[in-house]
Amino acid sequence: MKKRYAALLMTGALFLSACGPKPAAPSSADTPAETTWPVGDGPAYVDALEAKARELGVDIYLQTEATDLIQDDSGRVIGVNALNKNGAAFTFNAGKGVIIASGGFGNNIEMRQEYNTMWPTLDESIPSTNSPAITGDGIRMAAGIGANTVGMEHIQLYPVNNPATGNYYYIDYARLNSTALPVNKEGKRFVHGL
Repeated sequence: MKKRYAALLMTGALFLSACGPKPAAPSSADTPAETTWPVGDGPAYVDALEAKARELGVDIYLQTEATDLIQDDSGRVIGVNALNKNGAAFTFNAGKGVIIASGGFGNNIEMRQEYNTMWPTLDESIPSTNSPAITGDGIRMAAGIGANTVGMEHIQLYPVNNPATGNYYYIDYARLNSTALPVNKEGKRFVHGL
């Protein structure tokens, strides 16, 4: 964690003071971890990393959707095909490997129903505060070529962010700072704390 924090500082990201208890041992799931917020919330991470990537000469393709993974004869993933919003096609070939970091599927009702093992239903009657873009596209693409998926029953519906901006709502700051405990209208907890 400290190495990642230091790397972000080197990109120019500015952080608010750390809050919450010191990080617990990895085996202690009931103890909240220390949280450090960037000035400007989540988008500040992206801005700092994007600026550093551009400084290093990385080409960034915005509004470009991966459509399928490219495999060699042995089945190894060696690249990805993509389309941008104007319909232009791109092929990206990987030298050392492909990393899929596409997020979850909290706003894909079909996938929620398929993988749900914990709740009576996760159909359209159950809202999500995830961004509308959290639909499992990368997971489906990888599973489509035989990738192993694990932990799919752990479906995030409650990040408490603004779906339009990605910024966290104030209540989540309070929750992460250990100064709030979300309860339902009967006063009962309905989510696990951090």
